[in-house]
Amino acid sequence: MAWKVFGEMFFNDSSAMRTDNPYEANMFYIPAMTYAYSSNLGDTQVHATRVIDHVRATWPFFNRTRGLDHFMWLTNDQGACSWPGATHPEMANVIKVVHYAWHHPFGKSLPSGWDRLQNKHWGCFHPLRDICATPYWNGQAETAAATYGLAGSAPTFDAKLIPTQRLLFFAGGIRHHEPGYSHGTRQELHRRFGKGQHPNVTIHEGSFPDYIAAVRGSKFCVAPSGHGWGIRLSQYMAQGCVPVIIQDDVYQAWEDLLPYSEFSVRLPKSRIAALPELLAAIPDEDYLALRAGVAKHWRAFVWSSGAGGTAYDLMMASLQSRMVRLQARQFHPLQQQPHAAYGALG
Repeated sequence: MAWKVFGEMFFNDSSAMRTDNPYEANMFYIPAMTYAYSSNLGDTQVHATRVIDHVRATWPFFNRTRGLDHFMWLTNDQGACSWPGATHPEMANVIKVVHYAWHHPFGKSLPSGWDRLQNKHWGCFHPLRDICATPYWNGQAETAAATYGLAGSAPTFDAKLIPTQRLLFFAGGIRHHEPGYSHGTRQELHRRFGKGQHPNVTIHEGSFPDYIAAVRGSKFCVAPSGHGWGIRLSQYMAQGCVPVIIQDDVYQAWEDLLPYSEFSVRLPKSRIAALPELLAAIPDEDYLALRAGVAKHWRAFVWSSGAGGTAYDLMMASLQSRMVRLQARQFHPLQQQPHAAYGALG
């Protein structure tokens, strides 16, 4: 429920970041609360359209830029995947803050199960305009505090220690008969390693006994997507495991602000068969540098400022960068273009 946590922090922000005078504002927040209407798997489009139409008709600010300086949270599983592109420019123009940032390049064939994707121009996410934010989950602050010793107790994470339980770990839903789920990544992982084919790799379907201990005892942990966004990247950062991100064409949280190569490994789905060999070939010195990166950057994935989280600060920085891009005219409002190849963004 990151949108809710953000709202509480934003409306209580007494700094110069927020103003009650709209004529002083550079950006405008639309608190549409779409998740309350869509839940995880529902379509946000109907509710969001009504909210945007109300904002357009009630205040003069939206129409100045056709919505380019307005932002809205869409934290359902598939974010803006159901939203149209150039056929509804006001919806396309709004900055969409999502957890699922699949950027489908125009002309690239769609993966199995995704024929319903409405916007064939850039998919669910436009990286110049939209923002991929880290999710919030219950126990986030407490988990991070225990891992990194913030509550006065000894930390369970040691950046100079190489875990020895296993090379690679994942436990969770697989959904063999849903090819669109995780773009087939979880299914391929389980097919190749889910029956003990590799002695140092655990790919487990369903819940796993003492899950957090298993994560902390593994050198690497797989971070795939799910129906849409996956929660495991943020969990691994709070639990102290180097993430292996296998999400083709999917941007990660704050990716334009964070040096992901310092704390994670990224591989395409096509390299899954060679995953154990690729990870085992990483020298200990380079692996320990990744562990140090996890220790350095975990705060970016935690919302609670009391636990050292900096997610709110990164959200503000992301909005500022979009404001600068807008002022620099790096992209322009879409016009009504039913047959546009990529709209007017670029």
